[in-house]
Amino acid sequence: MNEQVKTSSTDVASQHSLEEAWNEAQWLPCKLSVAFQVPKLTVGDLLDMELDSVIDCRVREDTPLPIWVNEVVVGWAEFDVVGKRLAVRITELR
Repeated sequence: MNEQVKTSSTDVASQHSLEEAWNEAQWLPCKLSVAFQVPKLTVGDLLDMELDSVIDCRVREDTPLPIWVNEVVVGWAEFDVVGKRLAVRITELR
């Protein structure tokens, strides 16, 4: 039983250290990206682009999109619209 108490104390201390480490790192900048491929886009399509051109990305609104933080996939999202802004809704975190 004493061993269980020691393990619990160690777990609490480890958790506290982990929280302190995250608190100290919160100010660090990171790059968040959500990307998708546009299938069947050609060089000709690129050359035909003009101001106000609209490209059909052929991605459905509910298609899962990977969320990248500093080039590491950390979860998945879907497109969403908030007012007049395009947004992503986080659907899964790893």
